[in-house]
Amino acid sequence: MAQTSKFSLAYTRTAKAKASHPNESIVRQKEAIYKYACENGYTIIKEIKHIKPSGYLKDFRLLFSMLSKNKKIKTILVYSHDRLTRHVCDCIFLERHLKAKYGVSVIQCKDMPINNDWTNENE
Repeated sequence: MAQTSKFSLAYTRTAKAKASHPNESIVRQKEAIYKYACENGYTIIKEIKHIKPSGYLKDFRLLFSMLSKNKKIKTILVYSHDRLTRHVCDCIFLERHLKAKYGVSVIQCKDMPINNDWTNENE
């Protein structure tokens, strides 16, 4: 049986270039994402780094464009869901939209059990 690679996109975001809290640091986020990817068989083929305040849905045009052009990406790895967006309703809507339109799941990489896709309605 051939092993299939799990192609993913690393998504990091911080409000300011110099983070006030260690977990907001782009470097810390990337370290956790790449560690998770390595330990769980993901291959990161693209990265998005946002340095701007709170992620609103209108800020995801680059992400949507990248996913439209690269059909191999099936997972977005984020340090934590609040790095994607601070608004719970937006986060749920965004993750369901990514799954429905692009077939992409979002996985939080900080200190979480391996199966942490909390939008999976099949479980």
